[in-house]
Amino acid sequence: IWNDAQQKQLEAGLRKFPQGKLSKNQRWEKISAGVDGKSPNDCLARFDELVALHIAHHLTTMLLSHVLLIKIQDKFS
Repeated sequence: IWNDAQQKQLEAGLRKFPQGKLSKNQRWEKISAGVDGKSPNDCLARFDELVALHIAHHLTTMLLSHVLLIKIQDKFS
């Protein structure tokens, strides 16, 4: 379970240590050092979870937009 403070710490770490500047292991070690009570694996798992939620949100939005467009086209056909 992540609290608000830990989430903000993770976000700050992601900004402070952008991808490509360090090796993957070094990056997650440094990020997790700034997140109270979380390991590098915890931080990486949380990041992966957030990315998956973001992708799912965008896919749902695209699908709903497509369905709405079909309904509008059917209405005017």
